[in-house]
Amino acid sequence: MPTLTDAVNTLVSNTTTLQTTVSGRITDMDGKITQANTAKVAAETAKAAAEIAKGLADTAKTDAETAQTLAENAKTAAETAQGIAATAKTDALVAKAATDTAKGNAESAQTAAESARTDAQQWATKTDGAVASGEYSAKYHATAASTSASTAATTLADRYTKAETDAKVVELSPPATKSHVDSLGINAATLTGALPAISGASLTGFTDAQMPAGSVIQVVNTKLDVAHNSTTSTSWVASSVTASITPSSTSSKILVMMHIGMAIGYTNGALQTTLARGSTIIGSSTYGNFSYINAASTNEGLYHPYSLMHTDSPNSTSSTAYNLYFKTTAASQIVYATHNGSTANITLMEIAG
Repeated sequence: MPTLTDAVNTLVSNTTTLQTTVSGRITDMDGKITQANTAKVAAETAKAAAEIAKGLADTAKTDAETAQTLAENAKTAAETAQGIAATAKTDALVAKAATDTAKGNAESAQTAAESARTDAQQWATKTDGAVASGEYSAKYHATAASTSASTAATTLADRYTKAETDAKVVELSPPATKSHVDSLGINAATLTGALPAISGASLTGFTDAQMPAGSVIQVVNTKLDVAHNSTTSTSWVASSVTASITPSSTSSKILVMMHIGMAIGYTNGALQTTLARGSTIIGSSTYGNFSYINAASTNEGLYHPYSLMHTDSPNSTSSTAYNLYFKTTAASQIVYATHNGSTANITLMEIAG
């Protein structure tokens, strides 16, 4: 049977074992506490990291949204730039066309200026003939005027010398006799020539009303270079052959004279003409009493120089126009009051009544 000592030893041994066990348990507990604290710290660190990650994710999301907005803005800007580029291209093409036109206009202007310079030089200095249409240059007229002035000066000197001689004769009193003339050294046989002409410009003081009946008071002459005046109408048609005069008295008569190149086409028919004062026919209103040009058969065209003379009494002092009217006798027949740019000459004379 165990003794007390054994029991005490066993108790001591068990106590030691228990103490060792408790000590181990405490050590193990401390380790677990340490692990728990470490885990806690790790968890807190992970939480903080997660929050940081969340913040970074939010920032990344914001950045991504910003990037998307920037990308959309860039796309819009690119499309705008593309539109601007297209507009710029169009403007450039328009500018090029305008430049080409301006260049052409400038070249035309240069050509016109050179032509005008040549014309101006011709009109200023040409002396070997007419410049155009029977008209001469300023130098030509100046030379002619100089020659006329020289001739006039010579004539005036001659007349002055003769006037002195005539004055000596006039001063003789009593009237000169042959012996008186001889005493002046004037040989009657040497007195030649006619009285000087009296210029109409010197005959002043006459009014139109004082001119005797039948006198020509004024003359209006018009030269027209006209294109085709044609018609197939069987009613009277006004041509562009016209001129105007303003009578000085209601009693005046107007002598109308026209010379025109007319033509008729290549089918049967006739060209009839008449005269109008304004739009009032003063010739025959049915057949025309000034011209009746007939194409005798088919395929026979006819060119005809046409002259007209008529005396009218307009009973007016207002501007009065006289116009050639014409028509055809067959609707299928074309007739021409003027043809191929022919020249029409119109003369209107006011005759005192």
